[in-house]
Amino acid sequence: MTGLRKDEPAPLIDSMGARADLDAEIVAFAWVGDRVLVATGDGAVRGLSASGEALWTHAEAHDGAILCAAPLADGLVTGGDDGAVNRIGADGAITQILREKGKWVQAVARHGGATLAAIGKDVVLHRDGAGIVHRFDHPATVEAVAFEPNGRRFAAAHYNGVTLSWASNPASRRKTLTWTGAHLGVAWSKDARFVVTYMQENALHGWRLQDGQHFRMTGYPAKIRSMAFDMTGDWLATSGALEVVCWPFRTQNGPIGQSGYVIGALGAPVSAVACHPSRPICAAGSLEGEVALMAVNGNGRPILVDHGAGARTTALAWSEDGRFLAFGDEEGHVGLIDFAEAMAG
Repeated sequence: MTGLRKDEPAPLIDSMGARADLDAEIVAFAWVGDRVLVATGDGAVRGLSASGEALWTHAEAHDGAILCAAPLADGLVTGGDDGAVNRIGADGAITQILREKGKWVQAVARHGGATLAAIGKDVVLHRDGAGIVHRFDHPATVEAVAFEPNGRRFAAAHYNGVTLSWASNPASRRKTLTWTGAHLGVAWSKDARFVVTYMQENALHGWRLQDGQHFRMTGYPAKIRSMAFDMTGDWLATSGALEVVCWPFRTQNGPIGQSGYVIGALGAPVSAVACHPSRPICAAGSLEGEVALMAVNGNGRPILVDHGAGARTTALAWSEDGRFLAFGDEEGHVGLIDFAEAMAG
């Protein structure tokens, strides 16, 4: 598959979407029905309709910057440099889950009624209705956290590796998977057979959990800051190149001994990816804000969603039913696409 051409048809946002300007870096989105919650770097959280109409705004959801966020079925969980983790509902109601003054919340993750918060070298586990139930220490500052798909374990990425812990017991069979370097993002494969990180260097690193076999995925010209498994779990889409690079996870060996393949190029290096929840489609955004849709199998040409405003795409999010797509950049430009008509066809 090749990249976008100058003679491409008008972008989808012109006929199927809406825009909003929020004047601060977009950190994350969460769709709840036909409205989207938007967390921005200036500490605000907003609710928008799918047409871009402002529904409500909490200008100071955090006393400082929002550093991370995770979607909920009915809202959004945010973490900030004020040490707070907040839950924001679709109606804008805010509930503070926890707060540790003087510390930063570097990453959050959510599964069922449980929330993980990475605070320094610790990961705090909070359960709805029970409060903080466990605290897990780590050998270095935790940069990212992710629940196993069934929620029983979680992975915490830190310098020199990833630590796996059972969420129910901080002392039970913890295991650290080691590889020298800074690990900044982490994901589980959908079948929980692999854990993958992206690193400070231009590379991914992974481990096969059955036997601890590790593997590297290299060759990227830029830093990788986004990765997402497709709907089947067979392919991992990644940023870090002009093209979206996908790695195979279809067999028991995953990408060990395999090469990645590209499914489409943008006009600038890819900075964010998000796979559709039920169709073999990947949305990708670039360092210049261009956004396009690409077939995960690499067939056809990318479909232009937006030309972009010249600023780095920082967030992409599909709604759970795949009808809506939200994208935003570091300058606060937001695009919202409604695929209802296309899905009906």
